[in-house]
Amino acid sequence: MSRLDRYAGTLLVLSAMAITCWLWRPIQHENDIWWHLASGRYMVKNWTIPRADVFSSTATGHLWINHEWFFQFLAYLLFQMAGLTGVLLLKILLIVGAFALVERRLSLTKTPIFIQWGILAAAFWASRFGWNDRADLISVAFLAALMLGLTGARIDVDRKPPPTLWGWSLGFCLWANMHGGFVLGLAIAFAFSLGMMIECRRWMSSWGAWAILCAASTLLNPWGYLLHRSTLEGIFLLQNGFIREWMKTPWDPLELFWICLVVYWIVLGATMRRRQQIPWSLILPGLLLSWMAVQHVRNVPYFMLGAFPAASEDLSFWKRLPVSKWVKTKGNRWIIVEGVLTFLFAIYAAAHMRSGIDKRWQPVEACSFISDAQLPGHFYNDYSFGGYWMWYFGTTRPVFIDGRLHTVEGYAELYRRIETAQAGPPAGWEAFLHSYGIDAAMVSYPDKAPLPAVFEIYFPRTRWALVYWDDTAMIFLRRLPEYESWIRRYEFSAIDPEAQPAYVLSRMRDSSTLARQILEDLQRNTRLHPQSQRAREWLSLCGQGPAHQHGAL
Repeated sequence: MSRLDRYAGTLLVLSAMAITCWLWRPIQHENDIWWHLASGRYMVKNWTIPRADVFSSTATGHLWINHEWFFQFLAYLLFQMAGLTGVLLLKILLIVGAFALVERRLSLTKTPIFIQWGILAAAFWASRFGWNDRADLISVAFLAALMLGLTGARIDVDRKPPPTLWGWSLGFCLWANMHGGFVLGLAIAFAFSLGMMIECRRWMSSWGAWAILCAASTLLNPWGYLLHRSTLEGIFLLQNGFIREWMKTPWDPLELFWICLVVYWIVLGATMRRRQQIPWSLILPGLLLSWMAVQHVRNVPYFMLGAFPAASEDLSFWKRLPVSKWVKTKGNRWIIVEGVLTFLFAIYAAAHMRSGIDKRWQPVEACSFISDAQLPGHFYNDYSFGGYWMWYFGTTRPVFIDGRLHTVEGYAELYRRIETAQAGPPAGWEAFLHSYGIDAAMVSYPDKAPLPAVFEIYFPRTRWALVYWDDTAMIFLRRLPEYESWIRRYEFSAIDPEAQPAYVLSRMRDSSTLARQILEDLQRNTRLHPQSQRAREWLSLCGQGPAHQHGAL
């Protein structure tokens, strides 16, 4: 083994360690993983795949096409063995495994190790906002494996599907039972097959049969063709901006992605010009992945791991660059520089390694309060809290809505009704809650409040009592005779934790009695939640505590 090979092997191992350290972080604003775990727990305990909703109060018995059921089953088994660390390790395994497949693909096209490192580093950092605890990572790993197989077939002199690719009929069957991203895999398979048929000038070739066989295998799932219909409906909802998190990919902070996108198409353009032919098997999948990545920020990892590595295949383009000769003659030193950078990144990532749950994003303590206090009521919960609610309560307390948006019949319409009611007048919101018999609510703090105190209007104290608040959630109970004992024990009678500080301070100046009640509420909540940043900041604003930063307000 040459010294360059030893350097290369060390660099790859060090890179895997650095990625692992950086990914070792607590579950934050990702709420889907909780309903995945809740679903997996239900399947393990009941040894059945539910075909109808069993978790909600709004869609019980409605059709539920759970296209991620097998992922959920595996995730919960890992949770049983190692707790949240098992779920974290699953995330890391999928991501590192996907990058290992990309590295193998780059080696297959004889890409020099220093260029491999640059491509892998760019792909990792440009996709960093997609490295969350989500079932999407299943599709990232499957796509990386599929593109490795297609790359091998493209550079093969026979230009026919090799025996390993025919095995992808089983791969697509497994993919279809783990994540809805299998439709992307099918689109790539058909685009690549079409490209190969154009290049080979054989329209009735084995490539078409291979793609059709892969598509047919995805019908082997508990719902048959209904799975495909549900997945396509979900894509339609995303394309119409139905979910805010699926926004178009911005320039800031994803500048690196846009630079890589431009570089990718420059290289492909130069390749076509030099070879005087169009590599359709590269162009068609590349167009699809590029368009998807531009449309939605969550699709960026698919482009970076699926299409971008192809930019290294035409080495003649890189050899013509002025810096190529220097890199070639100083290859060993260049790898050492990359190794030092990776080592420094690993040290930084290791210093910030954490696990568990980030309680700033999940209603952990609020759900515990509901359980410990045996709080009554038919609850409404915010969409972002639904996943953790399902995990904490299971089927004992039905969830109002959660992240299973396009998979549960009627959920999409319910989400629209919530959006309309929240954007409308207080009377419309009250009518919405009344229509579902809601007499308790767990809500999050509004991001951009158009009113000085939003919940003072939408949960007026004459009809609702604030019985709990922390840095993440607030809980209201309707003033009904049967809830009087809970309200008397837990109510915060004066404070509006979500209000604008200037508004509350002005009210306190106008009424000494109200000022005293607000201070009592704040001091009581500080005793209940000693680590509450919001309560401490309120006390500081009222002149009752040390100075703090005001970011949480």
